[in-house]
Amino acid sequence: MKWLENLVVRLANKVDSQLDDLTEKKAFAAAQDAYIAGDTKKALAGYSALAEKGHGRAAALAGEMHLTGKGTPVSGTKAVKFFELGAAASDPDATALLGMALTAGMAGVKVDFIKARPFLEAASKNGDEKAKEMLAIVIAKQKR
Repeated sequence: MKWLENLVVRLANKVDSQLDDLTEKKAFAAAQDAYIAGDTKKALAGYSALAEKGHGRAAALAGEMHLTGKGTPVSGTKAVKFFELGAAASDPDATALLGMALTAGMAGVKVDFIKARPFLEAASKNGDEKAKEMLAIVIAKQKR
């Protein structure tokens, strides 16, 4: 899952235009700093709190941490919850990750091609190459 690790690095390095409030900007920066420093529990707490407030990028990162067990036990259920929050906030990475998790059944997530497809389609339209690959798999399996 090297692509997932690369995505986390890319997400952590993006300038976040979703954060208008200075307090939220500081909270997101603190969570990023904690993640980079290896304090994954603190990072997860920060990302989770922001995700619950509708911050899509933080939701994508919290979901990824639950999916891979960084700072918390692996939980596909919690990962999907955060990816859904991120997708609802129109975060392209959360959208892609949600579709991928539902397609691959990662971390115990129930495979659901019907639910995954619209998320993979949206991510594909945003240029996500991995989502395009997984969408092709979903389409092929649905034709059977």
